[in-house]
Amino acid sequence: MKFEKLFEPGKIGSTELSNRFVMPPMGTNLGSSEGYVTDGMVEYYRRRAAGGFGLIIIEVCAIDKKGRAITNQTGLWDDDQIPKYKELIYAIHNEGSKVFIQLHHAGRQTVPVQFLD
Repeated sequence: MKFEKLFEPGKIGSTELSNRFVMPPMGTNLGSSEGYVTDGMVEYYRRRAAGGFGLIIIEVCAIDKKGRAITNQTGLWDDDQIPKYKELIYAIHNEGSKVFIQLHHAGRQTVPVQFLD
């Protein structure tokens, strides 16, 4: 079989992966306008994990409300956002995939404030 290494376990640091298939971060715009993970976002990633990825890297996660690049970008600037992220991570783990997150601040390319509130 060609590319048999792709199906072998891998390791990144101390994280052990069931295979070497990695889903890179892609902006889905599935978060809420308030920056929360939504049920639709949980289902989107759960389905991809069920497809067999060893690792899924969740899309951009804003570290500040004013640092978002897209209107429905999720974030972790408030502790109230953690429960839905936990739900998302558990959904991915329950399908056998590991998960990383892409922390982000858009800098001078942020979404204009009038579109965030």
